[in-house]
Amino acid sequence: MVKLQTYKNKHFLTVPIEKIKRANLNSGDEFDVDVTSEGNLIFVKLKNKEVKND
Repeated sequence: MVKLQTYKNKHFLTVPIEKIKRANLNSGDEFDVDVTSEGNLIFVKLKNKEVKND
């Protein structure tokens, strides 16, 4: 579930932290996304992200 939030007149899509952890992403990471709309639905898809293994 992604939640739309507004802060200082800007809109943000937020993802629950447990989904971020499951996807092996870190807070503050930035991503290239493809955004498409169909009717009143908005789809946000992450472009391929290279994951670094330390």
